[in-house]
Amino acid sequence: MKKIILGAAIAVLTITGMNAQETTFGVKAGFSSASATVEAGGQDISASESGFFVGVVADFTVSDQFHVTPSALYTNIDDTGFLQIPVLGKYLIGEGGFNIQAGPQFNLILEETADDFSSLSVGLTGGFGYDFTEKFFAEAHYHLQLTNSFTGDGDITARTDFFNVGVGYRF
Repeated sequence: MKKIILGAAIAVLTITGMNAQETTFGVKAGFSSASATVEAGGQDISASESGFFVGVVADFTVSDQFHVTPSALYTNIDDTGFLQIPVLGKYLIGEGGFNIQAGPQFNLILEETADDFSSLSVGLTGGFGYDFTEKFFAEAHYHLQLTNSFTGDGDITARTDFFNVGVGYRF
């Protein structure tokens, strides 16, 4: 399953890159907060931790107002490493630098996971950004996990949602 999802993400990036009018690459970093929730037997258990993210981003111009911005982010929350791969559509609002972003995101836990838990999850990410210049930008995103990380028997649901806010620089 992991190979299929990662293969699909690579295919989307390749096709997007072939159709793009202009492509820029950059780096970004910032604050990350994770909220994990486990639901079992009518009971909810949740916990939140915070950390940081750092990674690379590409910006494919599809039209004057629409871009596709895939990223590969290393995220560290409470000594647990994650690879976050958001593939976001970015819609520019007017001439002022504001934009809204939305799309799928793939998360991979880089540490060993417990039995009956998947290290790969898929969800939807949305947020907004502001381009201060052609090179400097800031963004805030919320990721809602759609898949259940619990793979064992029983009526248990385990999900982790993320909130990232950071700054970046395009080369």
